[in-house]
Formats: sequence, C-alpha cells, structure tokens
Amino acid sequence: MVGDENIIAFIIIAVCLIVATGVFIMIRRDRFKTKNDVITFMKNHPEKWSMTRIEDGQITLDHNGKALFPLASTVKLIYAVAFVRAVKEGEVSLDEEVPSHAVDLFYYEHTDGGAHKRWKDEEKIKAVVSIKQIAKGMMTYSSNACTEYMHERLGVARLNAVLHEYHLNDHTPLLPLSLFLIPSYLHIEEKLSTKQIRKRINEMSSDELRTLAIDLHDKAKSNEVETIFPHLGVIADRSIQREISAKLPASTSSNYARFIDFLGSSDHLSSKEKELLDDIMGTLESRHDSYRFWYKGGSTQFILTSTVYRQRSQKSVAFSFFIYDQEGLDILWLNRVYREFLTSFMEDETFRDQVIKEVPSAPIVQSPSRTND
Repeated sequence: MVGDENIIAFIIIAVCLIVATGVFIMIRRDRFKTKNDVITFMKNHPEKWSMTRIEDGQITLDHNGKALFPLASTVKLIYAVAFVRAVKEGEVSLDEEVPSHAVDLFYYEHTDGGAHKRWKDEEKIKAVVSIKQIAKGMMTYSSNACTEYMHERLGVARLNAVLHEYHLNDHTPLLPLSLFLIPSYLHIEEKLSTKQIRKRINEMSSDELRTLAIDLHDKAKSNEVETIFPHLGVIADRSIQREISAKLPASTSSNYARFIDFLGSSDHLSSKEKELLDDIMGTLESRHDSYRFWYKGGSTQFILTSTVYRQRSQKSVAFSFFIYDQEGLDILWLNRVYREFLTSFMEDETFRDQVIKEVPSAPIVQSPSRTND
C-alpha cells in the first residue's frame, strides 16, 4: 500500500514537472513575439477574437462583430456615461466629496492588479476624495473599488438606462464587481475546496450569480466581509479565474465600437459632457479642440479587450478589439504586445492595411462558449 502511494506521488510530481517545463519552454519561445504575431494569431484562431472598426461613420473591418465576448473592465465605459449623465441631470455634483474609506470598503486585494493602490498613490488620495477623482480612478486607473463605489452611487437603474438609451441590446446584465468575492465566500461559508468552487461557479445560473454578487456587495458596503479578506487569494487559482472570466458581463465588438463612435461623433453628448469624458478617460492631448482620444481596456488571465475612439481634426476612428482565450496560453504573450498592436493599428496606415487585408472579415456566428446563461 505504501509502495503504491509512493508510485502515485512520483507520477503526480513527474506530470507537474513535465507541465511546468512545457510552460517554461513556451514562455521562452513567446517572449520574442511581436505585433505581427498578433496577426498570425488572428488568422489561426478566428473564433477567439472579434473586432469592429469604424472610420468616419463607415465600417472598415467587422470580424465576429455580433458574437458575445466577456468584457472585463471595458464594461466600465457604461459606468462613465452613466456618471456623465448623472452630473448633467444634477444628481451628482463634481464638487461632491466622500471619505476615501467609503471607497476602500470595496477594495478586494488580488482582484485588480494593483490598480486601486496605484490610483491612491499617484493621485495622492487623502482622507477625503472628490467624486470626479473616483470616476478617474475607475476609468484611467481601472480601480475595481472605484467602480464598485460608482455602482452603488449611480444605482443599477441608471446603469441599465445607458444600455437602453444607446440600444446596447446584445449585452448580458451588469454585475457588481463583488462577484470577485464569490470564490472566497464559497471557501469560507460552504467549506468548498478549489475543485468544488470551480464546479460550483461553473454550474451557477446568471440569476444565482447575480443574486450572490449583489448580496456580497451589500455586505461589503456595510463592512461585513472581513472574514473573507484573509482568503482572497483563493481567486488566484487559474481554474477559478477561468470560471469567473466566463461569467463576466459580455457584449459584442460591434456594440461597443458603435457606442463609442456615437458618443464621440454625434451631438448626443454636449461639448461639456464630452469634456468630462476627456477628464476621466482621455489623455492630456484630449484637452485640445482638434484632438480627442478615449480608451478603455480590460483583461484577465483569459481576456483582453479594448474600445477606442480618436478624433483628429474632422476625422474619426472608433474600434473595439476583444480576445477570449479560454485556455489562457496565448494571453501570456498577447498581453505583452497588445498595446503595441493597438497603437500601430491606430497610427500606422501600412500596418492597418496589412491587418485588414490578412485577417478574415467574415462573421463567425457562434459566440465563445458561456455556461449557464
């Protein structure tokens, strides 16, 4: 019996070493990849990505544009527009100040890649913070805590009103980002192992997941989740990350490209509203009348997404580029060259023409698999 156990242990160790060696070799191989390898990826895996590009109101590229892809933090664009609307309607004042600890209640370590701490450090956040600073933390720094505070401050009805107003019909329901507490909650309250947590989340319906996320959001607001915090590392498990990524709000590249193009190119938003978007999600150059640049991206270990709008003089470009790699192996190198690809696609006409020429533009009907929706 002891001998059998030793053999099993040896086999497990051997398999782990083989897998680790394979991953190491792959990482070494992939470290030399460039933006041109993104084109190769797009050609070889047309089902793993979607892109819609609109130039001066005309669609110049649309691949898989109707398929639902998980958005990660790109969904925060909805929150930004809801915030701008609330300011216009007088429900939120830019002079409004709140204790910074009211935002920190929604900070869950290991869930935002250090974005919240970076916001606090770089913006020198003190004991009191303005609502505009929180909005900037949400969009420029992609702080999940700032987003969760905005979810509470703006309310679900106002967020959903944006989906309705802009006809974002191909969109799954918005969720509080307290859903990132679910793995730790299941570990503490239901005494589940990592394998059981993965299975439980996989089998959750959208309604069940949303109900639990809302409950945890309310508990966090009331500072009632302290027992969960020591176990937040549970979400770092790759298999659990995969299940959480699959449950995030999803939409289409067509939806988001048209959305941000309409925001920037139409007169639906006033100049003042657009300037507020410049302040919370634009660049320094966006303050000039002849140039505007808005960007929101998002990522997990399995997702890379972005939505961009650029206006230069009277020319405008909007596009959304979503990648969903359910194995998560290509994301390791894609994440490194993603920004380089986006910049070249926006600014280098020769490279952009190469992409448009080489990648497939015929739509793939089926969305990446999403369980129990």
